[in-house]
Amino acid sequence: MWRIFQFFVLVYLSSYFRGTYTTFCSMSKMEYITDIAVSTDANQEQGLSNQHFKMINVDLNKGTKGNPVYLWYKKGTTNPITRLQAAFTDEMKSGLTKAGYHHVNGNVNEGTGDAIYFWYYKGITEYDNPIMDLKVTTAENEEAVYYRDGYEHLACDLNRNAGGNYIYLWVKKEKKMLVSDISVTTDYGLDERLFNQGYTRVDEDVNRGAGGTYSFIWYRQSQSQSNAITHLSLSTNNHNRGRPPATELYQGWC
Repeated sequence: MWRIFQFFVLVYLSSYFRGTYTTFCSMSKMEYITDIAVSTDANQEQGLSNQHFKMINVDLNKGTKGNPVYLWYKKGTTNPITRLQAAFTDEMKSGLTKAGYHHVNGNVNEGTGDAIYFWYYKGITEYDNPIMDLKVTTAENEEAVYYRDGYEHLACDLNRNAGGNYIYLWVKKEKKMLVSDISVTTDYGLDERLFNQGYTRVDEDVNRGAGGTYSFIWYRQSQSQSNAITHLSLSTNNHNRGRPPATELYQGWC
């Protein structure tokens, strides 16, 4: 569970230190990620290349006995992808479908581990933030440079329950945004509503390895510093509820 909270703090700190940003009005001058795809064999690789997709040359199954899997993308100046999620259970997919997210064919864990699929959304609400670039890391020592450069990574290890390397997808977004709202779910009944309200799900089970129900942290971001969360704390028992926390995860802009 600590790795999830560590992810939560570090990823959203990166949004605070990101440099100046442009607005949706400048989209004609910028290039954004407009489409993504996944290949799981050589025939699919050739087909995507013929469609002018660009491949990120990192095997998403690195360190396992599964098939070589690659992420592909296209860039353009209009209609950008603004949100990106990963789903590793059938129940995680339902809310995404109902909220209008697009399913990306191709299991990134093909041949091993949990079946993981990407889902993306193209929106223009105040909570949508165009994705400008994608990177993939396969080792912890590769991560610092992306935090420094303002990237955020999806919480889901793309080799989840497959062994091999810890593999993460990183996204760089156009605008500087700060975490303004946090929620937690312990079932899937609120997923559609939260997605429609502009929340992003942190795609790892807080209860992983501990038993119990699947539980997920959600967050929503704002461009306004006045709306930003400035303290993030953790209580570890009922006695601490409503009292100053014994564990202070972070103090400052999230």
